[in-house]
Amino acid sequence: MSEYFDPETGAEYNATEFAELGPAHQKRIIKHWFRQRYENPAENTPYESAEGGYIYIWGGPHDAEEILWSEFGQCVPENFIEAVAQELESEEGTTEWASVPGREDFDLDYSASEFFQRFEASIDTLRRLAALHVGATEKPALLTLLALLYANAVTVLEAYLSDVFISLINKYPSLFRKFVESEPSFKERSLSVSQLFQHLDKVHEIVSEHLSVFPFHRLEKVRKMYATVLGVEFPRGIGDIFKAILIRHDLVHRNGFTKDGKTISITADAVAELTRAVETLIEALDAQIRTLIDTWESPPPPDIPLS
Repeated sequence: MSEYFDPETGAEYNATEFAELGPAHQKRIIKHWFRQRYENPAENTPYESAEGGYIYIWGGPHDAEEILWSEFGQCVPENFIEAVAQELESEEGTTEWASVPGREDFDLDYSASEFFQRFEASIDTLRRLAALHVGATEKPALLTLLALLYANAVTVLEAYLSDVFISLINKYPSLFRKFVESEPSFKERSLSVSQLFQHLDKVHEIVSEHLSVFPFHRLEKVRKMYATVLGVEFPRGIGDIFKAILIRHDLVHRNGFTKDGKTISITADAVAELTRAVETLIEALDAQIRTLIDTWESPPPPDIPLS
């Protein structure tokens, strides 16, 4: 029987219990369930204009209403599912969804230095693509290319921040504990003594679900997490990256227009400046991690059965 997880309380409900919850409670659980499995294709799905758009290598495109009806149709009315699907589409800015890549799709079992090597390879690719010359008659294509590269520079930043943080707290128990004890959303949960072992057994699952949907482009939050949990401080003077993240949102979710309907034009200089800023930030963070990594305890040895 399916079990549905409430991200606010940490409680789980089977289908019968879920059907008896109030509408607001059901909506929160449905949205969390959906976002655990599906995302805006702009997040991770490769895009190739020559092939006609997104290449859904993880699965898709999916229709939110169809997915929700298949999972929750026996528990809630059809018009309720339709309303939730429309809210998801409005909040995420898409009517077509990609499957979220699973852990098996991203190998997170290697050191922070290797994540840095992946980051540097991505930055190098960005620079080489930005150097491509498009003829004067292809100016619209050039503007589109520059917009995609600008947005991807933020995506590369987000990927490094996410991969390194998740990898390190999974590898080092002391960091995992710091994260659980410092994460504000965990502090807000109430827990009775009778629920203690239930939550203790599922603490890694709860953390994994939380981080799988955490927006690592929210630098104001990520900066606090890195400082509190890893002891890694973001350098000053990254205001331009904060601004770039807002521009990236409009490029990805509003097709290159602001809320006021104004066109956003990205220049080659803007791509170069953002790439340099992102690289400078990651170099500073990676250097700190390299000096701190020996201060964290090694992973515990595997359990050896007694003879």
